[in-house]
Amino acid sequence: MDCETGFVSGHRRRREKVRVVLFAGLCLLLLCAAAMLVEDRVAGEVVPAAVVRAAAVGPSADGEVIVVPRDEAALSVLETLGYSIKRRLSPLNAVLLAVPVGKTTEEAVAELAVRADLVDVRRNRLYSRAVTPNDPQFSNQWQFDSIVAEPAWDIDTGTASETIAIIDDGIDTDHVDLAARLVFVKGADVVNNDDDPSQFVNIHGTEVAGMAAAITNNGQDAAGVDWNAKIMPIQVFADVAGSSATSADIAAGIIKAVENHASVINLSLMGFLDFAPDDTIEDAIAYAVNAGIPVVAAAGNFNSGGTTWPETVPIHRFPGSSFLTISVGATNRADSWANFSAYVRPDEASYQTWINPGGTLLGDLGIQEGQLTTLDLVAPGESVVTLTAGVGVATVNGTSFSAPLVFGAVTLVKHIRSEYSPENLREILRVTARDIGPGGYDAPTGAGVLDLNKLLGTALYESLYPFSDDTRTIRADSFSAAVPGDTGNALSAANGRVGRRSLEITGNNVYTGYDGALGAESGTIEFYVWFDATQPNDTAYVVTQKGNLAKGGGSLDLIYRSDGHLEYRLADTVTLVSADTLFAQRWYHVAMTYGDSGAFLYVNGESQASSGVTGGPPVQDTVFFGAPGSVGSSAVCRIDSLRFSRGQRLIFPSALAVTVWSQKATTNALDAVSVRWTALRNETSPVTISIYADENREGFDGIPLATGLANDGQETVSLAALASTGKEYFLYVTAEDLVYGNESVSAYSDTAFKAFTALSDLLTATPGRSGECRLATVTGARGVKWLRWFRDRAMSLPFGRWLVGFYYRVWGC
Repeated sequence: MDCETGFVSGHRRRREKVRVVLFAGLCLLLLCAAAMLVEDRVAGEVVPAAVVRAAAVGPSADGEVIVVPRDEAALSVLETLGYSIKRRLSPLNAVLLAVPVGKTTEEAVAELAVRADLVDVRRNRLYSRAVTPNDPQFSNQWQFDSIVAEPAWDIDTGTASETIAIIDDGIDTDHVDLAARLVFVKGADVVNNDDDPSQFVNIHGTEVAGMAAAITNNGQDAAGVDWNAKIMPIQVFADVAGSSATSADIAAGIIKAVENHASVINLSLMGFLDFAPDDTIEDAIAYAVNAGIPVVAAAGNFNSGGTTWPETVPIHRFPGSSFLTISVGATNRADSWANFSAYVRPDEASYQTWINPGGTLLGDLGIQEGQLTTLDLVAPGESVVTLTAGVGVATVNGTSFSAPLVFGAVTLVKHIRSEYSPENLREILRVTARDIGPGGYDAPTGAGVLDLNKLLGTALYESLYPFSDDTRTIRADSFSAAVPGDTGNALSAANGRVGRRSLEITGNNVYTGYDGALGAESGTIEFYVWFDATQPNDTAYVVTQKGNLAKGGGSLDLIYRSDGHLEYRLADTVTLVSADTLFAQRWYHVAMTYGDSGAFLYVNGESQASSGVTGGPPVQDTVFFGAPGSVGSSAVCRIDSLRFSRGQRLIFPSALAVTVWSQKATTNALDAVSVRWTALRNETSPVTISIYADENREGFDGIPLATGLANDGQETVSLAALASTGKEYFLYVTAEDLVYGNESVSAYSDTAFKAFTALSDLLTATPGRSGECRLATVTGARGVKWLRWFRDRAMSLPFGRWLVGFYYRVWGC
């Protein structure tokens, strides 16, 4: 439109009409070819990864499908097509739908998978049930000897303030060894939508509950790990012998446990022959973990004597294989691996060559390398004795009964150390486990067998005597305004973590030294650190004794390298490099330990690297933070809450940390994208989340998609802000705590996606000179509506997206 006259010239009008006619023709051509294109999809098409994975193996509930809608309007449209809502999984943005009468589940999945108003479509997958006590059956419960329970019970037998949530097939609510400990929540029977989780047809839940928390020392039946914890039974299996549980019911059960403040959640169940992650259950687990609730899962069982694939393959089963669960395998009475206990990581390249009779590779199941994990530890699970429904006990087998020994142990630890995060609990379980396989971690037995006595003893010692081995400690009372150490010129400044003061290393030849701070045989140095910027070289010392002058004389060093990784050197024999990159201008907790267990480097409470080499540094030498100019250059940083200990500590706190732990394995995202994260810390103040899209994985300078979100672990966000027709982006998540020290951290996703913004947004995102879309000036409102109809259908197919993208790139609107 001419700005001066307000009229469209004839030449211009003709040019606009040519564009309209051309695009309409392209859309008509596309619709004629649609039948062929639906089946002939290109790699990376926006078919939900869960649908592709679940199609390979494993049953799902007939007549049901789970969707993640873009908005509420999408559900209204589906209802007009005959779909009905059976259940909302609101914290997960997911909805369970009933398939219209006369339509198969496969037909429904195919129909829904190409809809632009759905972010994801998933099958509703099926799962199977994967002080000395005076209880008369205690002498037969060999599992308690194996986990060294009797001396541990002298330390702690639990408290009624902790609650165990058992997501299973219900429970014998009248059992004499359980009834007094049960707590019932509204809707505890998820399957039948009532408050009664009592179950007598299937007895698996009763057996699991008895293993973890049977009333003990009451002269009745059998003993449990935790003598006093409350038991919250949540029924997700139907009252039918041999019934299965669905993804939606299990996720709803987890949500119910979180909302009713469970202390720990147990999942003694597994997918039938599904090795891939189940997105619905993953989202629910993330919801629990982000709420500070650990989730313990059975590793799964396999048939070592079977004859058919894949039941004979020891693949680690989901949800035990999730990065977010504490996964438990099984041992036998000989204190060795039970030959039914699954352990092989499904995404491990060496095992993706296993082929079934039909030729399906594990890699064809949609599992990305690095997406899943191996088990954490093992516990007795072969021929173990536990309660059964009615009266008496049963001898049972399976990783289902190993897991409750561990989650019972977790509640005992939480009674002693209530501040432990789910990751802290995983770490202390692993580091206190008794090694029974090859030295160190091994796939079949993980870190080793649960050792309850060592576990509780370690937790109690840290609780009662937190600074008993300390030689020098500058804790939350902050650094003084004077020179903090025994020597040096570094000063403290009012820019520490949580508003405290910090030791400030401002450049080369700025340092503070501590004398006599190290133990000879073992020791720990831990502190919070904030780096001003990435270092220009690989010789910037955070901690050192002799720096560049060591030359075989031995020393202890910590370097912040130019690539953002920490490098821990010990006595000329050990060099450890952190697995994580440490970004500038955010706080991290760092710990360096040495001693009989070897040398370890921790960041934010997680072990980053380790060595079996024992021994320590020369204790007579001063330990410098920063470095005197005579021995090397200093990393520009701030240090807070410094602690030296003669003991080799195992569990450490965390500064605020965020991980984008899972992203849809699609290359295209239409209208919206689903984002998952974990944002954890040891403090308890609220954390808010913001989500951004960035064209590269550098600088955290992207376009905001959503801000001020609750830290519930997942969100579906609109792509309208990107106004994109195929541009590639990475996601990143920022976690902020404005209450506790104004901390803020960000993390990128590992994979990129191509963003396609909703057409209605694009039509108004590219204005003409009149302030409206140029198409509107030519066709009017009815014409634009007609074109949008064509474009919405074009965008549901790969060729259509290409046409739309081509049109925008050439003509703009």
